[in-house]
Amino acid sequence: MISKAQAIRNVTKQDCSITNGQVKELVQDKYGLEVQTNQINNTIGAYVDRKHQGQAHQTLLGIAEGLVKACGNDRRRAAMLINSV
Repeated sequence: MISKAQAIRNVTKQDCSITNGQVKELVQDKYGLEVQTNQINNTIGAYVDRKHQGQAHQTLLGIAEGLVKACGNDRRRAAMLINSV
């Protein structure tokens, strides 16, 4: 079973600038899970911060995925490294 956080990440992988309502619909349709706005905000950030990311999102997402893989798929360790910069 996929976690709600991973479902949110999966449906926003191509375009993180979609609205929270669209995220909720996609997660429900694709995974049959009901997610709340606070879960979306905690996983990928608030819509107001995401809506202008556009093309930069794709570039940064690739870099972030590389970092997570380099950290043995440990997101907490990757975040700790980013926070130390």
